[in-house]
Order: sequence, then C-alpha cells, then structure tokens
Amino acid sequence: MKNRQMQFWRIVFTYVITYYHLNNAYGKTTSWYIGVEFFFIVSGFLLANKLLTLKENGKLEEFTAWRYTWTKYRKFFPHCLFSFLVAFAIKGVYRGFGFRDWGREFLFHIPEIFLVQMSGLNYGPDYPMNSPTWYLSVMLIVGYFIWLFMRNGAERYIEVVCPLSIFLIYPYLYRTYGFIGEHWEVNNFILNSAILRGIADMNLGVLACVFVRKFKLVGKIRMELISDTCLLFGGILMPYLYYKSYYDYLFTILIFIGVAAGFSGKEIKVKRFGGSLIDKWAMITPAIYLNHKVFRSLFVMQWPECNIWVYIVWFVFITVYSIFTYWLVGKIVEIVKKHLPVGIEKV
Repeated sequence: MKNRQMQFWRIVFTYVITYYHLNNAYGKTTSWYIGVEFFFIVSGFLLANKLLTLKENGKLEEFTAWRYTWTKYRKFFPHCLFSFLVAFAIKGVYRGFGFRDWGREFLFHIPEIFLVQMSGLNYGPDYPMNSPTWYLSVMLIVGYFIWLFMRNGAERYIEVVCPLSIFLIYPYLYRTYGFIGEHWEVNNFILNSAILRGIADMNLGVLACVFVRKFKLVGKIRMELISDTCLLFGGILMPYLYYKSYYDYLFTILIFIGVAAGFSGKEIKVKRFGGSLIDKWAMITPAIYLNHKVFRSLFVMQWPECNIWVYIVWFVFITVYSIFTYWLVGKIVEIVKKHLPVGIEKV
C-alpha cells in the first residue's frame, strides 16, 4: 500500500532521528526520538493492511508469520550487516584491537548481527555496535507475533488485544520512565521496555488501519492537511521543545492521527509528492537510518562546535554515503544470488 504522502514523511522522520542523535552528541536535547513511533505505527498499519487484504482474498493460510517476517528480514539484513561491519572496523582500528579482541567482539555481537538482540540478548546501552538496529530488531520480533495472533483470530486481536495492550503498556512506561521509555534496558523478553513500546505502537498502527478500512475514508475526503499538521506538530515542532516528558504520549497520539489521516487521503498528485524522486529517496531511508550513527563520533571530533554548516554537511554526507552503500549492497546481493543454488534465492 504505497502512499506518497507517507513516503514523504518517512524521509522526513528518518532525517529527524539522525539530527536527534547528532544534537545529542553536541549536548543539545530534543524529543525527536519520537520519530521511531512514526515508523512503528506505520509498520503496524502496513502489517494489518497486508494481512486483512490476504484474508479477504483467501490467501492468508499460505502466508505464515515466518514467511511475513522472513520477507522483512531479507530486505533489511544485508544493509544491517554492512553498516555493522563498517562500525566494527572503525571501532577496532580506533581502539587498536588485537587478533583476540576482533574475535571476541565479533562473537559478542552475533545477536546484533542477526537482529535478535532485543529478545533479551542485549547487554546494556554500550552493547550495540550500531544502536539504531534496535528498532529493526523490535519491529521484526513484534511483527512476527502480531501476524501470528492476527492470522489465527484477527477479530479477537483487534477487539481485545490491541486496546488492552495500549491501555496497559503506555501507563506502565509512563510510571516507569516518565516518558515513552528507553530502548536499551533489556532484562529479558517479557520485561523489555523496547518490546513493550513496539507492541503498543504497532498495535496503534493496526487500529489505524482498522479505522481507515471500517469507516471507508480513503479517497472520500481530503485528509492530507490533517495528516501534515499532526505529523508536523506531533513529530517535529512540539518534540523540539520538550525532552523526555509525558508529552511524548500526546506526540504519539498526534502521530497516530497523522498516519491514519495520511493513509485516508486521496492519492496526492502535487509536485511535492509526485514523480519518482520521493519513491527513490524513500528507498534509501533504511540505509540512511542504519548509517547515520556509524560516523557520528568521528564527525563530532572533526567539528567540535555545532553550527548551521555542520547540519548541512551532515545532511549531505549521510545522504551521499547512504546512496553509495545502498547501491553497493544491492550489487553484492545480486552477486551472491547468482552463486546460490537454484531456488535458494527465492526462499
């Protein structure tokens, strides 16, 4: 379900998250981490829409939770592995690793390499070699179970599990942290704030999909303005003013409304969303997200003082570098597929 308005905001929120991390490195605080909520909610929306469409077409039985998750996993894994290896090489060279250090560090980070670290195999805030992968790990884990449960009872899941999880998880996170919650505190699979955050956010996305389908809003009324307004204020302007506060939940509600309204609006044909530029730029957003923190420390060392030129250079660097890595990883994947036994590349 491609929607150019959501593609546009996908690009925007990817950069918002990168600037959140850059600002943190310079001691400037914002709540732009809330951009992750946008991606969780959109992921939940798209998951539910795909599952319900397959169900309506009588094809759901052949599309298992494993198949759904594997489709997602094979899309992200090559880019995650590449960004990990670059970060691993930089860290090893900078710290002067010996042979044993390289081996020990690599084995220690195997859960991160395979994107299962948020299932309880994470070991604190300094564990991840490339910390942005936490979102992908949560999205894959939570997505698997949402698909599994919805496939075996979509109505019960939508009517009971979705609202119950939202009403239980968000108050728990608020009482525990005072804001939307940390993502690195992983005690085990159940007591995991990142997994809980992903469950609540993705279930919001599921409900957004249900609302859009049930009330048949698509194409009937122009919702673009509502969507843009909610996402602008809930995801960018207001989070800029407040850092790690209970307003995070207001921001999340606004993002939820913005996503639902965005998928409800008519197909937008104005230049802002038209043409192939938005589609092509949106394609490299996973690479931008995965690459941006790899060079952050080196970037800050090179430019100790933050100014407008730093922001501009940062934008250009991570964009150009990510275009290159997206192309390079794609070529590597093509070469690997050519050398796989017949049929394996379709698994």
